[in-house]
Amino acid sequence: MSPPRSTRPDGQTSLGAKGRDASRDGAPLVGTDDNGAVRAGISDDSVTQIRNIGPAQAEALARAGITTATELREIGANDAYRRLLRTGHRPHFIMFYVLHMALQGRPWNDCKGEEKANLRRQFDAICQESHGDVAPSGVERILNEIGTGLRR
Repeated sequence: MSPPRSTRPDGQTSLGAKGRDASRDGAPLVGTDDNGAVRAGISDDSVTQIRNIGPAQAEALARAGITTATELREIGANDAYRRLLRTGHRPHFIMFYVLHMALQGRPWNDCKGEEKANLRRQFDAICQESHGDVAPSGVERILNEIGTGLRR
């Protein structure tokens, strides 16, 4: 009997949690094929093997050229986030600190206090160097501070 399959919103089919194309948590493994297209089931060193990195973040990382957990660990969260921004990814503080927590093997919501404030300063500096963004004001600033990101 073959493992269950599910169809993702992008039309790709992936195997269920016990299939060869699924990570430990059942999320599809993501990588790029020889043509550079983002595909499920490519690598057994998928970034989804890292705690807190799910399929959506894995696809964003793959678009930035980061397709393996090994590579993500080698370049680190800050450089990975710089690559994401260069692909046109919208800056989002939560995604930034989730990368940091993931690479430390910690729950994504474990970032608090001075550590979170320090990561916020790093995030702002990376956004400034990448986009020349100026700090938002008013409601935009408050939304960004609480981690919901800027309004779209």
